[in-house]
Amino acid sequence: MKITDHAITRMKQRTIEPMLVELVCRYGHEERRHKASVYALDKKGRKRLRKECGKHCYKSLENKLNIGVVVSDDGAVITAYHRTKRSFH
Repeated sequence: MKITDHAITRMKQRTIEPMLVELVCRYGHEERRHKASVYALDKKGRKRLRKECGKHCYKSLENKLNIGVVVSDDGAVITAYHRTKRSFH
């Protein structure tokens, strides 16, 4: 997965690890907004992640997974941010 310079800068400023971005893109729900895809973990994605990585692993990540990831149509991560409002069901 390609990560733009802008996304790297924002992720550092917001203390979001690249591994978390990868997990959210892999297990998260995709929603199209403004000609880009926005990924976030919904209940179904969290359940799948917990099942695949194990209860102990999931517990260590759980409080860090409330992020959103914006990905362009060419697959590059544009930015990542902490979600303060619930946008997915």
